[in-house]
This record gives sequence, C-alpha cells and structure tokens, in this order.
Amino acid sequence: RRRYAIAVPLSLPSLGGEQALPAFRASHHRLLGSARRELRERGVLDVHTFFSVALSGMPMLLLGLSFRDDADAQAELQAALEQSRPCVEWSQHISAVHDRARSRGQPWWAAITPEQQSEE
Repeated sequence: RRRYAIAVPLSLPSLGGEQALPAFRASHHRLLGSARRELRERGVLDVHTFFSVALSGMPMLLLGLSFRDDADAQAELQAALEQSRPCVEWSQHISAVHDRARSRGQPWWAAITPEQQSEE
C-alpha cells in the first residue's frame, strides 16, 4: 500500500466567501460518500479529506489516498474521476471551487504526490 496526498487550493470567490465554506464542506462529504465505493472499485484503497486554512488565509482541501504499491496513482485516479458518475460529480464539485491560478492551471487531481518514505 502506497499513500499519496493532494493539496487543493480553494477559491473564496468561487465558494461564495468564507461563510459558504461549511455548506461546501457538507456537500463535499455527501458527494465523496457516493464516490468512495466507485473509487475503491477502481484502485483507490482509501480516501480521507480535511479542510484547512493556509497561512495566506486561503482555504485548502487536503486529500489523503492509498493505492496498491504497483499502481500508477495519477492514471488510476484520473480514470476513476472520468468513468464513474459519482466520481465525476465529486470531481466537478471540487473543480468548481478549485483555484486553478494557484495550481498553475492544472486540474486539482494533477497535484497528487507520493508520501515521502522515511529512512529508519
């Protein structure tokens, strides 16, 4: 099992301001609940999310995902997000508030990064 993370910068104007963050968070968790089974069937072993506010004051969605050791994590995640209706809806929900400028124009899932293995 290999773990990955994605930090998704969120756009306050797209969210509708700070006051809209709780509603977005609730709808995100609802949509992720529907997508979670589909993600598992397509190779994502585990998904955890939480919200944070960066030092700049901008909100971030942080995702932790686990894949098989031999998986091409980005390719499997991208395929799941394109092939399953619940996953498409979940991805579109994130994309609607994703601050693409802070991600250099890349889709939110393209920032997937493997966990650094510590040397013991």
